[in-house]
Amino acid sequence: MDSSLPYAVRHLDDPAVAAIACDHQAVGTDATRHLLSQDMWPVAFLGGRRTSALSARLGAGYLAACRRAGRVPQKWMYITGDYQTEPARAAVTRLLTERPHTRALVAANAPMALGAISAAADLGRRIPEDLAVVCCEDVHLLTHIRPAITAVALDLDELGSQAVGTLTSVLAGEKVDATRQLPYRLVVRESSIPHATGPEPTG
Repeated sequence: MDSSLPYAVRHLDDPAVAAIACDHQAVGTDATRHLLSQDMWPVAFLGGRRTSALSARLGAGYLAACRRAGRVPQKWMYITGDYQTEPARAAVTRLLTERPHTRALVAANAPMALGAISAAADLGRRIPEDLAVVCCEDVHLLTHIRPAITAVALDLDELGSQAVGTLTSVLAGEKVDATRQLPYRLVVRESSIPHATGPEPTG
């Protein structure tokens, strides 16, 4: 078994620059934990490019959740889709063909989640009965396809408020925190559990 993370982790934090950021490692952890809490396994991680800092942090969260649940991901459970629908569709098609027992998938962004759903449909796999899907990015489209896709949603109103407040403070010469964390929530929809009813609390 191979529990290593096949992504180059790059830390972009600069103490001299004020930033508003989401804790993407926590996002990856919560998305994965939602699936593992339902005894789904194996759970695969669909990331973008292997040099991507975003995929590295989401993947680190995925790995952390697996380890906390006593699961050890193998190398084949990490697949890449270049953040695009068609490459993701091809990658998930290969995954489900070669590893048909794969039970769930965490996708790094919405286009790749859509590609995963398409691949499952092409192979006659039902969502979520045969393959559950959680997306680490929420966009309006995910609520209108069927099944609607469970996703992590950022609080965009809070983002706007914090951005304006931070900029105002900087322009006034006031000291501001180097990084402020942006709240998020896991919105549970049909793609991860039957009869989904609403958001789950997150830490």
